[in-house]
Amino acid sequence: MKVTIKDIAKRAGVSHPTVSRALRNDPQISKATTERIQKLAEEMGYRPDPAMTALTAYRTSVNPVYRLEKLAVLCASKRVASLPDHIQEQILGIQTRSKELGFDAEIFKVGESEKEQIQLGKILYNRGIRGVIVTALPWQISAFPWGKFCAVGIGENAEPLGLHYVHGDHDHAISTTYKMLREQGYENIGYCNIQASEKRNRHLFFASYLKQRMLDGQEMLPPLLYSKGDYSELLPWCRTHGFDAIMINDSDLLNFLNEAGVRIPEDLGVAGLGASIKEVASSHVSTYVLERQRLGRRAVDFMQSMIHKNEIGLPSSAARYVLSTRGYWREGRTLRES
Repeated sequence: MKVTIKDIAKRAGVSHPTVSRALRNDPQISKATTERIQKLAEEMGYRPDPAMTALTAYRTSVNPVYRLEKLAVLCASKRVASLPDHIQEQILGIQTRSKELGFDAEIFKVGESEKEQIQLGKILYNRGIRGVIVTALPWQISAFPWGKFCAVGIGENAEPLGLHYVHGDHDHAISTTYKMLREQGYENIGYCNIQASEKRNRHLFFASYLKQRMLDGQEMLPPLLYSKGDYSELLPWCRTHGFDAIMINDSDLLNFLNEAGVRIPEDLGVAGLGASIKEVASSHVSTYVLERQRLGRRAVDFMQSMIHKNEIGLPSSAARYVLSTRGYWREGRTLRES
């Protein structure tokens, strides 16, 4: 005879809704009760009905019922206007998609210290917030109590935290930009970036650039990694290796080249990587554009799925998801006409 939820409830001395919620790891059911009911269900040989599971999923998709009305968006500052353009774009995507799905995304500042991170976790938990989206941060937040929340990161800084995360497709950015430069007649293409940015992105741009040179039959010339604002090695590096074009991820570098008397694109072609929509609107740079609002939107979609499944805490390494989002190429005036 098939064991039902009502059978388990009768044996456990609880209501059948309590059993149903415990089997779904609902955080509103105590850990002890959840473990007791799940153990009892296993002993009794309970197996969920696939047809009912599918019906529940369908009803949820048609008439979604969210346990959580609010999502927490963790940033380096509560003042969105003070954040970098690419973070502002992520937040806009998060807030827009949250409204579409019935969530309210609230901005929270997460501090550098362990004490601040632990305290913020307590505040969010006590407010009934269970969904947390982490934007790119200049510091790690390993002390935050991830085990209490559904959590999704945006950007490579989420990698060492062990979170599911969404990020831009670095390899596609490099390969697309390299291809466009080669099609426009450039023969020797260099790549440079701020060292901290490269490290934060786990050297994925660096690796993709070297891969493109190898596939192109080119010599493995080293990228230039520099401290932010220190361009003293840039011109010697270009002269030493004879680059006729470079790929950059730092808009301030163009000002340095102009002030140094380098004519763009006559003397040197310049292509950007991962420009924000705001940068594109006010720039004439030929660049790969990463729509970071899409990163924010995908993070919310991911979060919705986690909340429905009650996926709380850090995933195991085998169950971890990393979703990439591609951008597109935009012609500008910093490359010569082919």
